[in-house]
Parts: sequence; C-alpha cells; structure tokens
Amino acid sequence: MSNEDGKKHAIGCRVKLFGLVNNTDNNGREGGIVGFKEKKGRWEVQFANGVSCCLKPENLEILPAPAPPAPPAADPKPGASKSRSPSRRRSREKEKKRERSREK
Repeated sequence: MSNEDGKKHAIGCRVKLFGLVNNTDNNGREGGIVGFKEKKGRWEVQFANGVSCCLKPENLEILPAPAPPAPPAADPKPGASKSRSPSRRRSREKEKKRERSREK
C-alpha cells in the first residue's frame, strides 16, 4: 500500500496521524506501524506510551527514517591512552597522599 507521495506503508515505518475526524486530538501524533488488519484494511499504529490503534492508510503520513547514529570519534593518535580530566587527576593524587600518610 502507498500514500499520495508513493511511499509504501510497512511494518516498522514511522508515521504521523492526520485528517482524523472522530479523534481530532490524535492528529499530529507520531507512532510506528506494528501490523496490518486485513479484514478492516487498516494499519495498527503503536505510540510511545504503548497504546495502539488501527487507522486507515489515508490518515497516515510516512515519516523519514531516523538518521543512523554517528560513528564514535576516532582517537587522534593511534595507541594513545585516554587522558584523565584535571579534576580527576587531582583527586587521585590526593588519594595517593592519604594512602602514603596512613602507611607511616
């Protein structure tokens, strides 16, 4: 099934609801397609709160897929150890001093 833009409805698609007449407060809500009810000809959409409802395909706008996560930043110098923050270094130094004073 496709909408006016020619995009296909499919399980896993993100959608935005629009044009609802009876439940107008749901217009603009976003969710994900989790199934298709063949007898009714409606897509089952689940919202972030876990609630789902069945909607006509003409009331669903397919949203673009979210961008993939950015890859982790590369270490500027291969093999270089990660430096500690200055405040963390100071606290480690204080801890070492306390240990030395306990040993005396």
